[in-house]
Amino acid sequence: MLPIGIHALLTRIRRVATDVVLSTAAFFTVTILPLLETAKAETYNHLGGLLFLLGVYAAFAGIALCVTRTYRMIWRYVSFRDFLTLIAATTLTLVGFIGVEFLFLNPHLAVPGTLLAWTTVLIWIANIAFLSTPRFIARVIGETSIFNGQNRNHQNGNVIQVLLTGDAARMDAFIRECDRDPASRYRAVGVLTDDARFHGSYLHGVQVLGSVDHLIPILARLGEHGLCPHTLVLAKDDASHTDFARLLELTAAANIKVGRLPPHGLFGDGAPVQPIELSDLLGRPEIRIDMNAVAAMIQGKCVIVTGGGGSIGSELSRQIARLKPAKLVVLDASEFNLYSINEELKEKYPTIVRETALVDVRDATLVSRWIADVRPDIVFHAAALKHVPLLESHPIEGIKTNVFGTINIAEACRAHGVPAMVTISTDKAVNPTNVMGATKRLAEAFCQGLDQTPDDDATTRFITVRFGNVLGSAGSVVPLFQHQIEIGGPVTVTHPDINRFFMTIPEAVTLVLQAGAQGLDVEEERGNIYLLDMGEPVKIIDLARQMIRLFGRRPDVDIKIKIIGLRPGEKLHEEVIHNDESILPTRSKSILKLAPRASDLRIIRQQVQELRHACVIGDRERALRVLKISVPDFVSTAERRSIKASS
Repeated sequence: MLPIGIHALLTRIRRVATDVVLSTAAFFTVTILPLLETAKAETYNHLGGLLFLLGVYAAFAGIALCVTRTYRMIWRYVSFRDFLTLIAATTLTLVGFIGVEFLFLNPHLAVPGTLLAWTTVLIWIANIAFLSTPRFIARVIGETSIFNGQNRNHQNGNVIQVLLTGDAARMDAFIRECDRDPASRYRAVGVLTDDARFHGSYLHGVQVLGSVDHLIPILARLGEHGLCPHTLVLAKDDASHTDFARLLELTAAANIKVGRLPPHGLFGDGAPVQPIELSDLLGRPEIRIDMNAVAAMIQGKCVIVTGGGGSIGSELSRQIARLKPAKLVVLDASEFNLYSINEELKEKYPTIVRETALVDVRDATLVSRWIADVRPDIVFHAAALKHVPLLESHPIEGIKTNVFGTINIAEACRAHGVPAMVTISTDKAVNPTNVMGATKRLAEAFCQGLDQTPDDDATTRFITVRFGNVLGSAGSVVPLFQHQIEIGGPVTVTHPDINRFFMTIPEAVTLVLQAGAQGLDVEEERGNIYLLDMGEPVKIIDLARQMIRLFGRRPDVDIKIKIIGLRPGEKLHEEVIHNDESILPTRSKSILKLAPRASDLRIIRQQVQELRHACVIGDRERALRVLKISVPDFVSTAERRSIKASS
């Protein structure tokens, strides 16, 4: 078997030779063949010269075809762009041939200008026809065979009928891809657009049936002809929150599924239609950040992730593993979570050096020993307790994990000379109304204080990242809604006006990595907090309605929504920036940087010591009092209601 490179070269030579023969045949047909048919003696006397011109034309054709790279075309998939390339190759051939003819071969050629022009045009047309006709025939044969194969699939019932709406170019590309791919199970039975000018027209053989707003009568009309589509597919790369919300409402009413095409050029096997994800409903495009600085921070480094088996920690572990660290160490207090992420990393990234360990961040001695032994270059601290109502009932447990756990990691990093620690915080730390938010704010303040007061012997950077609710994370509202919809409802919402800032898990983790890279890059940025520009908050009741529609149900008809009242410690509206935090510019428009509030590390340490004593003796009330002193902005929801009532 020939090597791949030689095989490719021989294929190119064969294709160029074929096109040279076709071009030469076109020249011969227009110029020499008519002369031979006259059977005059002078024609045969000049036959040698004519054949020489034929060779010159063939040489220029070969050069032009190589320059325009026609050998790269696959005949059965020839396109209009390829046709333009053939025109360019023919034009280049003629220009070169005529130029050499007049300048060197026959400079005094006495031919009437009109005759010369007509002959040139005929050669040009013939050359294009000779090159394009075999390609067109190959495409017709190929598409006919595909059509027959698809008919067999359709007769066997192995087909998914879809309606399309969106950008005409994307819909056309999808239809063509389905036609070309024999394995594709998709068949477009109609196109929908709001532009009335195109109603009744055909897009690559598929009729434009009308507007999306008339989806129900269009489905009824298709059903009469035995064409019942399975899904309405949105073919639009820059679809907005409004686009998705509108389609979900219409398709839920019409009892049809809704999907979308993958990004342009990424159809994949059989041009699969993807389901609409919750991330599509954020009201903003998913944020993507340049990962070059992140790669430089991770590649070849030793990294520890605490809470590495949780929702955020596991995604952190995946993305870090993808960036090829020298070693990845995953710590978690959950045996099952640790086992799960270890098995996944072992399967997906078998070449990286990794280690997993059952470590509870509350255990200062164990934490210190691991950090001393591993000597990481950077620690990502994702371990936390975050369920608001549970921590209202068990505040000491929240303090032990969220406050003391963070302090244990931070102190061990500083003691053992770890270059950087990135701590994950939450928007609930801003003007907290619950224990969870207050503990995260105290952890923020401690890390900020450490970062702003570096010792001569301690150069560790402490970087804090704050973000909102994460779609699909453990304990978030999304899995709860999903379960409630699956069992038939009702979907429970605490308040009709409650809203939250949302981000996807990949967005959250990308922010953590990017913030770490930015915080390490500029020395004077000590004590800052980084957060993602999450756009406008989303009303929870709207999210519930959208999720119900995602399941093909109708809100308040198929699935009821029940208002149950705010839970202990729950805010109506979350904030991401405190009044005393000013926004500073960053290199990324998607990341905001907040200047730190004034904090005295010495006072924080004293308060933490008192808090630790209260937790050791199990004095809940004293622990809450010290927490309120440590976080002056912490005012519980009950206290807020009392203040409002008295005023």
